Amino acid sequence: MDALDRIFQLRSEGKRFAIATVVSRKAPVSSHLGDKAIVLEDGSIEGFIGGACSRDIIKKQSLEVLNRERPRLVKISPDLSTLSSQVTGSQDEICVPMTCVSEGAVDVYIEPQLEKKQLLIVGASPIAIALTKQGKMQSYDVTMVCEDAERATLAFGLEGIQVNLIDVKELNGWLESLPSTKKRLLEAVVASMGHYDEETLMLLAKAKPRYLGLVASRKRGNTVMEFVKDSVSKEDLAKVRSPAGLDISAKTPNEVAVSILAEMIQLRRMSASKSVIEELESLPVMQKQEAIDPVCGMTVDVATAKHSYELDGTMYYFCCPHCRKKFVDNPQKYLAVSSSQ
Repeated sequence: MDALDRIFQLRSEGKRFAIATVVSRKAPVSSHLGDKAIVLEDGSIEGFIGGACSRDIIKKQSLEVLNRERPRLVKISPDLSTLSSQVTGSQDEICVPMTCVSEGAVDVYIEPQLEKKQLLIVGASPIAIALTKQGKMQSYDVTMVCEDAERATLAFGLEGIQVNLIDVKELNGWLESLPSTKKRLLEAVVASMGHYDEETLMLLAKAKPRYLGLVASRKRGNTVMEFVKDSVSKEDLAKVRSPAGLDISAKTPNEVAVSILAEMIQLRRMSASKSVIEELESLPVMQKQEAIDPVCGMTVDVATAKHSYELDGTMYYFCCPHCRKKFVDNPQKYLAVSSSQ
């Protein structure tokens, strides 16, 4: 299976992954222009993007790109002073030192491939219909929840737009059958305007979607929240956006729909930034499971290291057999350098 077929397969399966492509190189490096690799959400790599040093750098950068949901150009060079651009505030272009023995340089463009966003809309109200139209324009896979008697209203209001329809009585089963990865990324809005707000809000709050909004006046929203508070944890209830949407003085159903989608985008972007910050803050913990190659200075994952050497009761880890051989031949040379730093 070639790279394009594999990419198509992963997309059809709704998987999250990143595509890393070599867009520039300076010999000597093992990669060539156009070389591609697929980095999956678990960190596994399919394809060739370069040697051990480049692979580890691209793996870490790809996982961060998936968290940020934005592409990035990664410049890998042994001499950062030769690079024309430095790390930007937006992190769309970043420079990383090449710590292996190769003196080459390579630029890799990493593009995130995200699963289709899932939007669940409860109700057949004008706002629910407007939100469905806006959601489809934003490439959401939209599922609507309503009663059988409301299907004709939806068919008239949606004007042939295709959506997934489920009955209110089937909502609990639908949520239980939803894979945990999709449930975690689900965005849901209750917009039944009083018809079945309480029962659907309880089910959705327990499912812990990424976003949950209630379309209601503040008075009506407080009444609904008071009704469900004994059935939902305080933590889950606190995450409900009521009234749903950013305050943009919206009046019409379309304007309300825009305000809700804007709030979803805001929350999603804030969550992505928080994930990156939490990952950076956890680095001291991760470093306890990592070692520094005493020859080239590269960080090596102890759990997966393929090259190691024990000397005087201390285990040393290496990124490649070349570094290991140099160390074994003259360990005092590299230990002296390490102790002087």
